[in-house]
Amino acid sequence: MFIAFSSGDSVLHEPAFMRDEVQYHVLHRVCESGESLRMKLEDGRAVLGQTPGYPAWLWMDAGVSEAERILLLHALCRQLTGIELPGISSEPRLAEAFAREYASQRGLRQETRMVMRSYACPRVMEPSRPAGEMRKLSEDDIPTVARFLAAFSTEAYGTFVPPSSRRAAAEQTVRAGHLYGWMAGEQLVSMANITHRSARHARINAVYTPPEHRKQGFASGLVAELCRLILAGARIPVLYADAANPDSNRVYRNIGFMEHGIIADIHFVP
Repeated sequence: MFIAFSSGDSVLHEPAFMRDEVQYHVLHRVCESGESLRMKLEDGRAVLGQTPGYPAWLWMDAGVSEAERILLLHALCRQLTGIELPGISSEPRLAEAFAREYASQRGLRQETRMVMRSYACPRVMEPSRPAGEMRKLSEDDIPTVARFLAAFSTEAYGTFVPPSSRRAAAEQTVRAGHLYGWMAGEQLVSMANITHRSARHARINAVYTPPEHRKQGFASGLVAELCRLILAGARIPVLYADAANPDSNRVYRNIGFMEHGIIADIHFVP
């Protein structure tokens, strides 16, 4: 049976979860929020967490048998009656199994929106350093950050996103104080964000370089510098990369990131 648990629960610090921690790092951020839905098996072999309005994340210990997993997913979806999930994120087989059960109980369809590779960088390799330097971004950079965020969404999802719609997100991200850019002279040519720090890791996201500045090593230089910053704080850098983007995956591997598993992001539609 799945039960609710508090944000201070130790389940995400137990050996079973820690073996898959890089792959499921987002669960730390989700389960810290007081507004989140948090459920776990009583024995700690599975965790589901969901931030309102976003897909849920589901982890299950690899030692759970196929037969037991089917029973657990059926019971979990029954327990979620009355709770609307926009989608589910998990390793592909588990995500598909949950999605089939959840969708069939509610008369929905499922669509895989993205497949991501999870990475951790225990040691930075030394890529060729590009011209320029890293600096923390400030209020003056908000218009450019909004433009970068809009372009990132447009490229990722194939639908035009106006920069004005990303202004609030740009303000929030800059004011959080963990957004960095690579400066080529006075020009901001790449950005990346340290979005969350947990006990053992720090996650990088929002890595974006405009098309006209790509293939010059700016993103590599920026992410490598962020990794050094994170490692100096006694944490390991982690991130997710779109599996359909071979260029970004190659960049991360060249920096020293090692793959730790795949996550499928499946959404539910009427």
